[in-house]
Amino acid sequence: MAEPILIRALGPTTCQWLDLAASGSAVQTGDLDTLAAIADNRSLILLWPADSVLLLEIELPLRQAAQINKALPFVLEEWLAEDVEQYHWVWQRLPGSSKLAVAVVGQAMMSAYRQRFEVAGIQISMALPEPLLLPWQAEQLSWLVHNGQGVFRYAHGLGGGGEATLCQMLLQKLPHTTQTASEWHVWSAPEQAEALEWVGESWTNHRQHVLDEPLMLYAGQWQAAKSMNLFSGLYAPKARHTPSVTAWWPAAAIGLLALTMQCVGQWHLAQQQQQQLQVLQASNEALFKQTFPDIKRLVNLKAQADQQLTDLQQHNQIQQTGFLALLYQTGLQLKQQPQLSLQRLQFVNERLQLRVVATDPAAIEQLQAQWHQADGLQVELTGTKPGPKGEEADFVIQHR
Repeated sequence: MAEPILIRALGPTTCQWLDLAASGSAVQTGDLDTLAAIADNRSLILLWPADSVLLLEIELPLRQAAQINKALPFVLEEWLAEDVEQYHWVWQRLPGSSKLAVAVVGQAMMSAYRQRFEVAGIQISMALPEPLLLPWQAEQLSWLVHNGQGVFRYAHGLGGGGEATLCQMLLQKLPHTTQTASEWHVWSAPEQAEALEWVGESWTNHRQHVLDEPLMLYAGQWQAAKSMNLFSGLYAPKARHTPSVTAWWPAAAIGLLALTMQCVGQWHLAQQQQQQLQVLQASNEALFKQTFPDIKRLVNLKAQADQQLTDLQQHNQIQQTGFLALLYQTGLQLKQQPQLSLQRLQFVNERLQLRVVATDPAAIEQLQAQWHQADGLQVELTGTKPGPKGEEADFVIQHR
């Protein structure tokens, strides 16, 4: 785990924090918005106020965690002022003992703290009871006084806090604490040293330490206390993770299905067009062979037809009547219209029936006018209709 940021709440919208990842970092004070700006994707540890947590050491000779979780609510009832369902607790086994260290907090306060930080866009990773972040060893009592508030710890899992004067009275009235503790450690600001003279009067074996900010002391203790993380169970933070690839599978499957259907549709359309093209090509080849029986090999139907028409024109071999004459006279006009294409051609009863396709309908009218101007031709437009490649027009042409 990377070095976290320690947070100590001072009020509804203000707090102190210490960035343990920054070498030589000092304690900062500000509002939650300022903290949110530097806390993105960082582990944040909240110090749970000492006066809002009940720390207990309970004798419970059970081994399995499931059994402990079932029995613990009944044991805690005698310590709690309200129904046990209104509290949240965590526990751990004490080293080398059958006792359990238990930390109990109200569920309403848990929800309020979590909501306060979530509204500001801050996700707390851990919440640790403040007394358990005081340095402690066996037969030692630790006490911290800061700004009129006190925090104390007198066992592995026992401690408390509140107003400094209240803590003083409480410590003096805990005979088992003063009798078993062989040494007192007191941390306070220099200006509060005189207020702690009673410690020396009551207990000669004590050590007094100067400390400006509690977070500087807690920085070296949070790892030893993280097993008592209050933000666990129902209050555990949501894990930060990148979206799994599997989350996109439904959308990917739908997209793949749509793409497959589109490809199948395009393939089916291409097959239909290919079949139509083959039928049209076979019809054109049959007409070409009927018109030019001397040509046995077809390579490029359009080029060969153009060549035959050119030869007919050059050698003046065009008769004045019949199919070739009609084909020649109509072909001259059609060849001059690149936006027109011939789709069908038949010669029945001395009449030439053909269908042309134009991308511009005006080209059909222009072609009809040119045929009317040609000598000896009678042209009839039998119908037009839109087609897949443009406007289709059917003509019947014969000699007058």
